[in-house]
Amino acid sequence: MRTINDVGSLRVCATLALVGLVAVAGRGWAASSAASGGGRVRPLGVMTIVAPDTPCPPNAATGAHCQRLVASCDQMADIGVTIGVAEPTDRPADEIRGTIVLHSGGQGTSFFNLAATNLHVTAGFRTVQIAWDQGTDWQAADDLGAKAGACRPATLNAWLHEHVHHPGQGGFCGQGQSGGSGALTYAMAHYGQEDIFDYVVLSSGPPPGRMDYGCYPPKFRRGELMGPWYTVPMSCTDENGNPYTLATPYNFTAAHAPLIDSWVGTETCGQLDPRPPSGDIRKWRTTSVDSPGADFHYPRTGMSFWYCATNPNESAGLGWFVARKVVQLGSPAPVHCDTRCSVEGIYNNPDVVSSIADTMEQNCIDRHREGDE
Repeated sequence: MRTINDVGSLRVCATLALVGLVAVAGRGWAASSAASGGGRVRPLGVMTIVAPDTPCPPNAATGAHCQRLVASCDQMADIGVTIGVAEPTDRPADEIRGTIVLHSGGQGTSFFNLAATNLHVTAGFRTVQIAWDQGTDWQAADDLGAKAGACRPATLNAWLHEHVHHPGQGGFCGQGQSGGSGALTYAMAHYGQEDIFDYVVLSSGPPPGRMDYGCYPPKFRRGELMGPWYTVPMSCTDENGNPYTLATPYNFTAAHAPLIDSWVGTETCGQLDPRPPSGDIRKWRTTSVDSPGADFHYPRTGMSFWYCATNPNESAGLGWFVARKVVQLGSPAPVHCDTRCSVEGIYNNPDVVSSIADTMEQNCIDRHREGDE
């Protein structure tokens, strides 16, 4: 496997130095993107560079150049973020195949899986790893819900498209694991970012796909109770290309329910008896990825979903509520179920990592060239 040397680091430094110490308003971008989406596009915020050269956190790709920024969105606290940009060194800068933005799971406070990142760089792509400040949660928005909190990663995506990606030089693509898949699906469904992303890979999620079903599972009337889990059948394709049906859980565990409450200002997520107040259920519904105003039709953006078929957790079922609605490039989104991994450990198996990387590298092409129809 090739690695990136100091030449790549210098090249990235030169690219990022052009940005300078500036604040970039995202609202102008959001307004210009509103025409192509079917839903209501939410406003973006502002990214401000606070440290153009900072030490990289663990798991940074070899030769990555890191800098620290702050995301500011209306009616919520500012959050800092460190980005690490790595570029291949086996080709001229103008032959880089595109940019892949990598959102990690949970609260997104650590860099994305290193093995997957290195595969993309070796294949000729620029990668951007993202780590929000330790102790923060981009989904927390003073009880406004994760849909509002998603302004932060969506604003960062737009900033990266404008200041790190080189328009006309390959695709601008996204990859998100678990909570990171939530960041990308919110960006696509509610922030109009089908206008900038050419291809998106989503794994183990999005967990906030339908939080009302996750917090109060009887609300989904076709769910089946299997032990501690409420399940929904997912139609997918296994690693051999065969049709597969997976019983996927969708109710939040006792460990995750309090986190949902903290995002939206409720206290009853996971409560079955008595039934949670209607106001709480309404909050979970209206702040989910699949919520009023969502746009799931992406004529110029490819998208695929990936799940572990062995002992899946609720991220799979909650993700399925979104995956089943997506129409990408004129067709339903491909949904992959891989028996070689379990729970959310999709990046623990090198063969699965390689399969996902191959799919990304084949599909991360520029679908938004100026003048294209």
